[in-house]
Amino acid sequence: MVKKLWFNLINFLKMFQTKLIRILRVLKYDEVKQLEQLVNTALFNDGSRPHKTRALFNVLVKFHPEFDSKSIEKSKVFYKIFPGEEFNSSKLDKVTTELVSVVRKFIFLHCSYTNSGHDFWLSQVRFFRERKLDSEFRYVVEQSEKMQSETEFRDNEYFLRQFAIESEKFKHFVTLGDKKADINLAVTIKQLDLYYVITKLEYNSYLLVQSKLRYLGSLQSLEMLEEVLRIAKNNFMDVPMIAAYYCAYELWFRRGQNLDEYYQRLKIVLKENGGALTPGAFKTIHNCMRSYQTFKYNQGDTNSLKELFELFKSHISQGTCYQFENNILAETTQNAITVALKLGETDWALNFLEEHRHRIVGADDPEAIYEFNLANCHFHKGEYAVVEHCLANYNYKEMFYKLAARRMEIKLYYETSSPLLDARLAAFKIFVHEQKTILPPDKIAPNNHFADLMRQIIAPKTLGNTTRVKKLMAKLVEQKAVAEREWLQQKLEELL
Repeated sequence: MVKKLWFNLINFLKMFQTKLIRILRVLKYDEVKQLEQLVNTALFNDGSRPHKTRALFNVLVKFHPEFDSKSIEKSKVFYKIFPGEEFNSSKLDKVTTELVSVVRKFIFLHCSYTNSGHDFWLSQVRFFRERKLDSEFRYVVEQSEKMQSETEFRDNEYFLRQFAIESEKFKHFVTLGDKKADINLAVTIKQLDLYYVITKLEYNSYLLVQSKLRYLGSLQSLEMLEEVLRIAKNNFMDVPMIAAYYCAYELWFRRGQNLDEYYQRLKIVLKENGGALTPGAFKTIHNCMRSYQTFKYNQGDTNSLKELFELFKSHISQGTCYQFENNILAETTQNAITVALKLGETDWALNFLEEHRHRIVGADDPEAIYEFNLANCHFHKGEYAVVEHCLANYNYKEMFYKLAARRMEIKLYYETSSPLLDARLAAFKIFVHEQKTILPPDKIAPNNHFADLMRQIIAPKTLGNTTRVKKLMAKLVEQKAVAEREWLQQKLEELL
């Protein structure tokens, strides 16, 4: 009997944690006070035992927001709700279920209330249309359209609401036998098309930015994207959201072509109609712009580096480089610092690194990103002792940093004329070869080209041989994918 009672008590505690307490814990203080009003209202607290539901809420609310399970003793809760009765877990379960129902009603009302009033008017549009109250219907439609006109962003949700309004108007005209129904239906369909096109481009732009599209492996999905792209281009380029997503999408989907026309057009769209784009759209599109310039640079267009650096500075100031709570992805951090250092903006890179040290996310070891880039900044400042100390005291886990740290070590030994350079270069070549089964070819080739050029630069026959140095410089220009390109070019220029 005692064992059974203990089992019931444990189950009761588990139920509280998974159903009710978990919901109550995330409510803010003012939301709890609003919920209290609903619990005390018969219209919402309409279960079989509303007084018991109120009693349970009053007991639990005292523990908000921590709800420490050790403080909420099962038997004490029961006895306060059912004084003088023997403990019965099932009775408490039923009261808890009714309180959960009231909480869910509160969540529904709270979400509707905080939706800028759109749901408030749209629900009345449908109600008065169904009840055939023409004058009231026209009034609430007017209020809905007024609120739409005051909406800041013309995004997919805007056109979805517009579709809902036009759809109700169409049904209203059909009921009255009004010829406006035919005209209104065309407007209704257009709003639905706009919602679909924006949503399709928005979601697929995100996939493209995250480089996930190639994993879908669906030719049908690509064909559908092409169709949406054609519809957008032929019909809706006057809509800022669609024009922006269209240009950004072209930058990603047709990387093998010269897309500077779309890039410049995208900059114009953002400049002239940026106020109509949502913050989420800006993040996605800005990411596309940076990725496009990165792609151009990786293909050998060194002029794109300055544009990329300006993009980073602009997007950081606008906040579109950041994730939730002003955190920044490790990849974004790495790219921003790398670009700055390539352009000699060492002080900017150091300040940026220190400012974001504890805000880096999206990596198994955020401290590794900090340590490597700290070493890289000091390398560009010529402070080689600090670089050697940083590299010696950190073991990098991710392959990108393993390779980058080894390249930095080779550059360090070259700058300091270390006798270990030749051995480190040979070891690096072997290490790259061992990663062929792990890394894709476009990651292997730049590192191999770096090692090959370094081997030729340090060869005895290169020293003092102007003709050979010039040939190596020409070779560097011809090779589109070379790791540490700027540093190699600088060393060759010094040899001249």
